[in-house]
Amino acid sequence: MHTPSNIDGRYVCSKYNYNVTSSLKCHVNCRCKDEYKYTSSNCSGKYTVSGSSCEGKYNQCVCKSEFKYNSSNCSGEYEVSGTSCGGNYNGCTIRPECTVSSMSCTYGCAGYNSCDRCTSCKSNPDCDVSDKSCDYGCASTNSCGKCTSCKSCTPSANETGCTYGTESCSDGCGGTRLCCKGHTHSYSCPSGYSSSNSWGSSAQTASKTCSCGATSGTCYKAPAHTHSYSCPSGYSASTCSSNYIQTGTTAKVCSCGATSGTCYKCRAKTCSDGGYVSSCPSGPTGTAVSYAGLTCYNNCHYYMLRIYKCVNGTSFGNPAALHCCLTSNNGKYRVMGSTLGGDASCTTDAKSDAFCAPYVGGPAYYFDCP
Repeated sequence: MHTPSNIDGRYVCSKYNYNVTSSLKCHVNCRCKDEYKYTSSNCSGKYTVSGSSCEGKYNQCVCKSEFKYNSSNCSGEYEVSGTSCGGNYNGCTIRPECTVSSMSCTYGCAGYNSCDRCTSCKSNPDCDVSDKSCDYGCASTNSCGKCTSCKSCTPSANETGCTYGTESCSDGCGGTRLCCKGHTHSYSCPSGYSSSNSWGSSAQTASKTCSCGATSGTCYKAPAHTHSYSCPSGYSASTCSSNYIQTGTTAKVCSCGATSGTCYKCRAKTCSDGGYVSSCPSGPTGTAVSYAGLTCYNNCHYYMLRIYKCVNGTSFGNPAALHCCLTSNNGKYRVMGSTLGGDASCTTDAKSDAFCAPYVGGPAYYFDCP
């Protein structure tokens, strides 16, 4: 039985008894209302329990809080995405067409997408005009190469003071004029021009002229020369690197004979350029030095023997005339002196056998070089 203190609107009870002793009205056969039916076992995934609870069960099963996007709070350049629950979605992402950058157009934008991004450009309006047809050649073109104005022509004047009268002839601009009879026009090209065109549209042009001043036809010459400079054989446009010595300079040359800039002649450094030798003479040894990518040597000298014991167990002492001699036996050097009991060092001088011979006061022994 349940007392009135713990029974509220969440429960339904079939009846209650009245306890006379305690003056209490006690409910019996009470249970949670049917609406309290949700737990994590039947309300999971996209949903979660909510509302009020009764003995571990809840009266609501709603979409989780992550499902919060709809057209009211995710619009414009964004759109709902992900999974849905109860008409709401758990994602709000930018629309793909809004991720593109607008095109930069020289002549204006021709089209936009739904995010107001420019997706196509207008073409050059200069290309939409027609070429002008010119009798005497084109004077100017637009940015698309279309002719926009024509060259003018000044007709030649009538000839006067004619000995043999006059006759009709060309004025050089498609019309006629009066020319002296008996004169036959002879047209030629100015100096440096040719009547044949070997250079196409890039050729420089001039009119053929007659000695009388009349003009007819076109002459051509090569386009203006552009200098191209290069270094002569054996020279380089770059300065000498650290492993090389500069031995000379000269100017860059164009095929037309013009000169500009500097070319450099270099040679590889040798050991002598650094005050070294490439190898020591036979006999002496030296200290190896790295110079300009080479292995060089300095301080070449004969090797000085240190203190050595004799091979028979005795040792050299300190005679007044003890010297190292150059004569060798299978790669060993000979020391000559008296066997006086103590250790002795060779002198720094390397002497010949002839020099050593007078000082031999005892056995001669051979020792390994240090």
